[in-house]
Amino acid sequence: MNIVQIGLDVQPESGGTYRTIGNFAAAIRSLGHTANILNCTSAHRPKVDQDSVHIPTTTTPLLKSYHYCGAESRAAIAKALEGCDLIIVHGPYAHAFQLVASYARRTATPYAVVLHGGLDPYVFSYRRVRKHLWLRFVGRRFLTEASSVICATDAEAVKALSIHADIRPMVVHWPVQVCPQRVNGDSAANTIKARLGLRQDVRLALFVGRIHPVKRVLELAKAFTLSAGPLGWALLIVGPPSVAISAKHIQEVCAESPGCVYVGPKYGEELAMYYEAAEVLFCLSVKENFGYAVAEACAAGVPVAVSSGVDLATEICDSGAGWVFHEGEDMASFIVRVLSLPKDALRNVGGLARRWSEATLSWQRFVEAIAVLVSPWALGRLDVGEPIVRGKGSEEPAWK
Repeated sequence: MNIVQIGLDVQPESGGTYRTIGNFAAAIRSLGHTANILNCTSAHRPKVDQDSVHIPTTTTPLLKSYHYCGAESRAAIAKALEGCDLIIVHGPYAHAFQLVASYARRTATPYAVVLHGGLDPYVFSYRRVRKHLWLRFVGRRFLTEASSVICATDAEAVKALSIHADIRPMVVHWPVQVCPQRVNGDSAANTIKARLGLRQDVRLALFVGRIHPVKRVLELAKAFTLSAGPLGWALLIVGPPSVAISAKHIQEVCAESPGCVYVGPKYGEELAMYYEAAEVLFCLSVKENFGYAVAEACAAGVPVAVSSGVDLATEICDSGAGWVFHEGEDMASFIVRVLSLPKDALRNVGGLARRWSEATLSWQRFVEAIAVLVSPWALGRLDVGEPIVRGKGSEEPAWK
């Protein structure tokens, strides 16, 4: 099969969406299919790889976030889709996706939509009018006619159904690499402490993610300083800056927040070393429809402290992989409660986190789910019925 994915601003700085598109491509190719990527972007960005097609969209301020496509870009999209057997659309609310749906109707080509949190009620707290208009005039048909609507967690699927009851979500957890046992944890911690000029007796907590208001990283840094200083901890903040919070801004906040260190973005083996060094990861975001950092930490055997806005929170709680911060709680008190635990207790919770990751977030499970997605049975030939949901703990996707 010739399968084409389409996304917006497909680049490493895009965070989870970029990684998910890459994972889909790798899984599709592992199944013997062709996987190409259309990157619709309003700026001059590098291509993902040799299999991507760069589609420029308007830079006009009012239409830029909508990724409006002019005549030339429309023609480029149509040409790139010629002869494809399946289209995978990453997200709603874009003109390019509307064009894809129109092409699919004309040519009877099935398409799947990966929501990436697009129907979470939180996303209507900004650009609300535009999104509601899009859903009313474009989105409902766009989503209802999709062969599959894919969510990363059960919680995301439930929230999506609260916005659009006619979709039939398929839940597929994104995969993360399961790291080897943490035999080099102390060595990694000592190396990082020496590099950052920290005392060797300091214990390390970690934040990983975009430096963006939705991540509440500024609030985390300030609460951490109030609570963790006397306990002998440091918070390492890892991630790329954003338009909303610049590198200079987060550096200034850390300078005013003793015990917090911004180390910038880290990737690959270097990021893995930070997971190896940390005793706990904090992710207190307003919203995460998955949370790659949370999943990666669990895979590395690091216990996680997450907010109830992280859609993996219920599974983290049920598996014993960490702790959940609920809205209305005092953040500093929550941090103290976690960091006051002895090393052995944290290590035991980390072990549970690793086991949950191995059982739930493996690459093999993800490939099996993609195989179901691309099979002819999954492309519009299912009887109308209950939502399609991947069952917790099951070895195969569960179809209801």
